[in-house]
Amino acid sequence: MARPSSQIFAAVAALIVVATPTAAAAAPPGKPHPTHTKAAKAKAAVAQPPLPVFDCAADNGDGTTEFFFSYSLPGEATVSIKVGGANDVDPGGNVGQPALFQPGTHSAFSVVTRHSVVRWRLAGHSAEGNADNLCTTPPIVAEAGSWLVLPAATAGPLLIWFGWHVRRQRRAGGAAIDEVIGD
Repeated sequence: MARPSSQIFAAVAALIVVATPTAAAAAPPGKPHPTHTKAAKAKAAVAQPPLPVFDCAADNGDGTTEFFFSYSLPGEATVSIKVGGANDVDPGGNVGQPALFQPGTHSAFSVVTRHSVVRWRLAGHSAEGNADNLCTTPPIVAEAGSWLVLPAATAGPLLIWFGWHVRRQRRAGGAAIDEVIGD
């Protein structure tokens, strides 16, 4: 029969072995555990591809149809997919579809065409729009760069006037540019 002290020793030894972290799981003193680093968390949160969605189509009454598309991106990571190959619209190729995708569900773009079917292929998934699936209320799509249309349209005449004015001042031997602006 084993002595009680040897049984206690065996129980304590087993408890020490179970409670001691292994060398692979232990972190060096003063450093975070390997599974608590930003790199480990980033690997754990692998970005999922966005899913293209056909919302609806609107008949423009002139023989063209506007197709509305959105996307859904699960998770918390922003994903970038260049236009072309893995981010393509048929027919059309590059029709203003986004290349940067934010988490959540977002209206993406619209396409006006005479075709009755439009397909958006995105990262191995696709959404096919059919002209028969008409909108009850067309969605609002924030077109990329539309805020630039008005400034760009007014900048041309302004730059032409400014160039003409500076040239006129120089020919006349008049005021310097900063004096004209300061007047």
